[in-house]
Amino acid sequence: MKITDRTPNGKDLLDWKWSKGEAVSHLEFGAPSLSNSLYRVCVYDASGLLSELDIPSGGAVPLCDGKSCWKAGGTGFKYKNKAGTPDGVGGVSLKSGADGKPSIRVKAKGAALDAPATAALSDVVVQLLVREQAGNINCFKTTFPNSGITKQDSTKFSVKGP
Repeated sequence: MKITDRTPNGKDLLDWKWSKGEAVSHLEFGAPSLSNSLYRVCVYDASGLLSELDIPSGGAVPLCDGKSCWKAGGTGFKYKNKAGTPDGVGGVSLKSGADGKPSIRVKAKGAALDAPATAALSDVVVQLLVREQAGNINCFKTTFPNSGITKQDSTKFSVKGP
């Protein structure tokens, strides 16, 4: 995971990858084309909740370059929104699979991203919450221990997870 917190905020960045997890079915990612699905990325550290990023679904999202922002594909879904509205998320990839094969990637950037301050981050947890049509909530998360920090200063934070 990488976080960049710069001034002006137009250069802020968050890039999170979740991979090699337990088996995930296509259904556990909900139905992004329906407006009653919910997608939210939450970033926590030892002090509590630092950032929430909503990824609109279905009818709640404007068209992206004249097309739907969400696309279904073989093993999952992709989201692309160059404008990054509402919270800076421009790209999401959700891939289902057997144990060790599923993956999630979320990229957010720009002024709409409320990037957490990087200098004091510790014991970071990032999670994607998915509320399915039926109301079930699935949580995909990565816990990044301090021992995985590869860079940390006043503008950048990089950490490798388990």
